[in-house]
Amino acid sequence: KGLRGPTSFKLSKINLAITLINGKDQSVVNPFSSLFKSDSLYEFNSFMEQAIDYNFFKSSNVIILNQVSELSSGLISELLKFTAQDGAIVINPSLKSNFIIYNPLMTALQLPLLESVDSTLIKVDKIEWNSPFYSGVFEKVEDRMNLPLVNKHYKLVKNNRSNFEKILALQNGESLFGFSRLNNSLVYFFAAPLNETATNFTKHALFVPTFYQICFNSVKPGPLFYSVGSNVVINLKN
Repeated sequence: KGLRGPTSFKLSKINLAITLINGKDQSVVNPFSSLFKSDSLYEFNSFMEQAIDYNFFKSSNVIILNQVSELSSGLISELLKFTAQDGAIVINPSLKSNFIIYNPLMTALQLPLLESVDSTLIKVDKIEWNSPFYSGVFEKVEDRMNLPLVNKHYKLVKNNRSNFEKILALQNGESLFGFSRLNNSLVYFFAAPLNETATNFTKHALFVPTFYQICFNSVKPGPLFYSVGSNVVINLKN
């Protein structure tokens, strides 16, 4: 309630390239494929973690890691290369991986470290309105807004390299969703895996506008026009 319809997020005739990397236990049919695959606004490519074609990273606007359980040094290296271009990375962790696997990636992407898993049922308490992330999404803000529930989430610990900004906060003050800035990219992190055993976020009305915002924020707006006769450099992707 209070959300604008998804059509309000449609921009001009551009294609946003989304690369989804699914963990080995994930189905190729999932909330992300349902959201992006049938929408002509997006160029959607999906891979399993065992068979990633890194060539797609160069032309991607958004890379989503969907509960990937094995984070190779090669994958981390390619994600770091990606941050040199304008775009966004979304980390949706797996609860089946230990901290030793995830924390090198978290450190490299200037995100907080994973400390432990909390299995207490808890509700998202508030949206951090100081963050401009949801700007323009809500027609009105209600005091008792219906927000997602979380069954399992990672407790996070800030490290010296982290510049993490909270967007969605749980009732205990911990983060569910936030981002850091690294080079030219935004790196988003969900503290709970986006599956039904951990949270109802993918079934909640907030899911679609959240990922639309991630996608649209990955593209820096260019000039609306150029003047004939002036010498300018126009950057074209690839």
